Amino acid sequence: MRLPTLSTKPWYTHYYRSLRFFIYLYLAREYAVSKPGSIANTYIMTTSTTTHFAPELHIPKGTFNIDFYKKFGATEHFCFRNDDESIHVAELEINGAIFHVHETMRGALEPISANGVTSIIGLFVPNVEEVMQKAILAGATEINPVTDHDYGYRQGMFKDPFGHYWQIQKKI
Repeated sequence: MRLPTLSTKPWYTHYYRSLRFFIYLYLAREYAVSKPGSIANTYIMTTSTTTHFAPELHIPKGTFNIDFYKKFGATEHFCFRNDDESIHVAELEINGAIFHVHETMRGALEPISANGVTSIIGLFVPNVEEVMQKAILAGATEINPVTDHDYGYRQGMFKDPFGHYWQIQKKI
C-alpha cells in the first residue's frame, strides 16, 4: 500500500494561489458589471437582495420552443433542457422583470390542461400600447384592448400561446 505524499510546498502557497484567484474574480466581476448587459451584470441583478416577484409560468411537458417570449422582448438568462431537448426550466427577463417558464411538475397545472386561467401576470410598463402590439405580433391573443380606467390605470390584456394571461398596465 502506498501512502499519499504530502506537499513539500510551504503552507501559504495554496493560500496565495487562492487569494490571487479571488482577486482576479473580483476584478473581472467589477469590469464586467461596468458593462451594461453583461452576464455578470445580469447575474448581479438576479441575485440582488431586494424583494421581488419572479412568477413561474408552467408549460406542458415536452415543450421545445418558447420563442414567443423572445419575440415579445424577453431576454433569456438560461434554459435547462431535458434529455430529449424539451424545456425543463428557463429564466427570462423583460426590462428587469424576471420570470421563469417551467415544465409542469409537483401537481401544478398549466392553463391548457386546466382548461382555464391559472394566474394573471401584471406587468407595469411605460408604454402599454407598444407592449400589447409587440405581444400580438409575437403570437399572443388580445383579451382586452388597451383602455383607460376610472381607477387610474391604463390596461390591456392578452393570452400567450401557452394560455397564460398577461395584464399590461401603467398608472395614469
